[in-house]
Amino acid sequence: MMLRSNVEEIIRKCTARLVKDQIRPMARKWDQDKQYPLDNMKKFAELGLLGLR
Repeated sequence: MMLRSNVEEIIRKCTARLVKDQIRPMARKWDQDKQYPLDNMKKFAELGLLGLR
């Protein structure tokens, strides 16, 4: 089993919450419409997941 640092666990939880609350509910529609809103990338960037702010 791989142990996570506190920072890694916080990142994991924040990412999971973002995906559960904001990405997943719309994923089917975006897939059907063949689109991926730029705002989604901005949300990941705000969490520091893209190395951008």
